[in-house]
Amino acid sequence: MSSGQSLNETMTAIKKHVHLADLLRPHIKLKQEHGSIYYGHCPFHEKQRNEPPEFAVNINKGIYYCFSCHETGDAISFVANYFQKTTSEAVDFLIQKFNLQDKMPPKKTILKVING
Repeated sequence: MSSGQSLNETMTAIKKHVHLADLLRPHIKLKQEHGSIYYGHCPFHEKQRNEPPEFAVNINKGIYYCFSCHETGDAISFVANYFQKTTSEAVDFLIQKFNLQDKMPPKKTILKVING
């Protein structure tokens, strides 16, 4: 993440540009059931082999929720929790993985005027 950028601005931009299903599919088998709602088995807790999927992903809202363990979040919190990263590390990971450097908010610069 570029220095000078607000972490909140960067996180908002990431959430806007990362399709949650694209992030989750390599780690969770997702099945689309209701338009923008996908279901799969939660990666955050052990499950029984024959249990129905309890992990819901709402693509339009960019969030997930497990009805069993109550884990909830978005793309950034998924990366932070699943890969055990800090929020800042998760942000950097997503920027690199999805090649979002050009989609991030512009850097804020501070100009110093030196009177001679």
